Amino acid sequence: MASSVTRDHHNLRRDLILNDNHIVNQAGDDALTVSDAGNVGVNIDSSMNGGMPSYTLQIHNQAAPVLFIGNEGNSNDTSDLAFGYANTILAKIRAYHPTGGDTNLGFFTSTNSSGDNTIEYLTITHDGNVGVGTNTPISALEIEGGLTTVGAVLTLGTKEPTVVANDVLGRINFYAPLDTGTDSDEIGASIAAIAQDTFSDTVNATALHFQTGKSEIATTKMVIDEDGNIGIGVTDPDTLLEIFGTSTQLKLSHNANDYATFTVADTGDLTIATVGDGTTDSDLTLDADGDINLDTAGSDINFLVNGTGLFHFHPTTGLTLKSISDVNDYARIAVAANGAMSFTTVDDTGNNQAFMNFAPQGDIKYAPADGQQMLIQPTTKTASGTSDNTLKLVETLDMDSGAGGSDVHYGIWYAQTQTDLTGWDSVYLMYLDNGSDKFIVDKDAQLILDVNEATVSGSSSNKAIHIDIDNTGANSSGTLTSTGLDLDMDRSGAHPSSTSNQVGIDIDLVGQTTGTQTNTGINIAVSAADTNYALITSGGNVGIGVADPDQALEVNGDIHVESTVYFTAETANTIGNGATGTIDWNTSQKQKVTITGTGITCNFTNPAGPCNLLLKVVQGDGSDVIATWDGDIKWPGNDTVPTLSTGNGDIDIISFYFDGTNYFGEASLDFA
Repeated sequence: MASSVTRDHHNLRRDLILNDNHIVNQAGDDALTVSDAGNVGVNIDSSMNGGMPSYTLQIHNQAAPVLFIGNEGNSNDTSDLAFGYANTILAKIRAYHPTGGDTNLGFFTSTNSSGDNTIEYLTITHDGNVGVGTNTPISALEIEGGLTTVGAVLTLGTKEPTVVANDVLGRINFYAPLDTGTDSDEIGASIAAIAQDTFSDTVNATALHFQTGKSEIATTKMVIDEDGNIGIGVTDPDTLLEIFGTSTQLKLSHNANDYATFTVADTGDLTIATVGDGTTDSDLTLDADGDINLDTAGSDINFLVNGTGLFHFHPTTGLTLKSISDVNDYARIAVAANGAMSFTTVDDTGNNQAFMNFAPQGDIKYAPADGQQMLIQPTTKTASGTSDNTLKLVETLDMDSGAGGSDVHYGIWYAQTQTDLTGWDSVYLMYLDNGSDKFIVDKDAQLILDVNEATVSGSSSNKAIHIDIDNTGANSSGTLTSTGLDLDMDRSGAHPSSTSNQVGIDIDLVGQTTGTQTNTGINIAVSAADTNYALITSGGNVGIGVADPDQALEVNGDIHVESTVYFTAETANTIGNGATGTIDWNTSQKQKVTITGTGITCNFTNPAGPCNLLLKVVQGDGSDVIATWDGDIKWPGNDTVPTLSTGNGDIDIISFYFDGTNYFGEASLDFA
């Protein structure tokens, strides 16, 4: 059954058949079609799926189809396109007018709850700005989200399932696509996250590459690697900040005309240049060899410690070094126009305390504040018509004087050659005389010590040579070596026609003929020690740690031997048939006794103290035994005396120990 209604030149034909419902225009074209599945089509012609809509709502137009959703004309109302089910709205798109503004398009979503509980999460404003989490974006894209510890997050990710080194995880590009120049529409700048290794359960190493272009596609200019190192001009920085460039690598500026630059050359040299008012003031270069070069346009150079200048240089006054405890105390080194160099010390009152001057001609002058002076001066002396060049050390006192009418020159002199002194009656390189004792170095470089002491009552002490070396301060590092007397004698040259005799130290002690005396050849003593370290007596006994050795060598302390202590030979003894022989322990600790016959008695002479003796017993003619041993010997095995070997030439070795009272013996028998 069907019926039709015509209104305003449009014919509405209603077909009550469920699979064929149409609304047609006056020309008879289908304007609205409802399919059997309930899909609604607008302007669906027969060429499309048999004239039936394929989707819930399908709109077609020969030009541009428009779906218009509007209100009744109130500009403050909204227009929504909602999505949901039953009476529940899950999402919607809303066109609305913010207060005092133009139209926004908002995108709303909600949880699955009854009614409309949607919240606007994305907004497109009338001027094209996109806001995520805000409906008032102030730029083309603004994202708001998170709280204090999260903030808004923009995430770029790759769909690559297997990431390896150099894969790009995400990139932000910057360019001018509408410019038609050859290079202008290339990517001008880019930030890329690039994998540095193959990703795994434990690896996601990623670096950020900052790329820029000038007249080419943007290339990497700065890198932040997976370890947080920053590289500028280098893609593999190996420290927190690495800057690479063939000219100035770093510039620190206060303004356009006042700045400092840091430059590393291809030699490894570092130059720090300072510029003031556009002019280079100074260059400091630290070269690869460790040298420091300072080139400054100023007249003063200061080194400060805690704000105080302790090191100062000026072209006129020279180099000034100040005391760290009192900057008013200082020393100054200056070089004059004639090349003379001077050293001056000044106290906190401004007074010079000492002055030393080195003149170009070789003069050296020292003048302390007390008015005394010394001068080391090249000069020309004439004696018997001979000229010579010497250096003399002169004080304000007259040290150069004659004596007894002869031309004797005192003081300290240096002559270039011995012949320079020819013609002088007596010349000494050094001559010190207090009226009784003399210290003389003659022109042949011989040292003469003459110490005289008149007869006096009471005690006296004479020392011809006294060497005192004190190292009382703490030696915190390094090796401290002190040598009291170093004697070096060399006669290694060939002397085929002469006899060479060398004596390192010749000590000749002549004691007094009466009274009590103590003569010591060499005495080595240490301050605060209980006993002397070492001494050699006039009798030749050597004592270490003892003051009066009574043996050839007496040691109070441990003896450490790196190699071997040995004896020149074993001491030989012979005891004949029925005889009594004595082994003297004081003779040697390595002895042998050859026995011949029977009824032999062997006694000992006690040593000075506890010690050992090794005795070799040799059978002289066979069947010989020692019938009786010294009674103080104790034997092992309940004092069982060993039975010696009886074969002719047999050898028994017996070890003895003396503890100061008894002897203890043990035998090793039958060395055939």
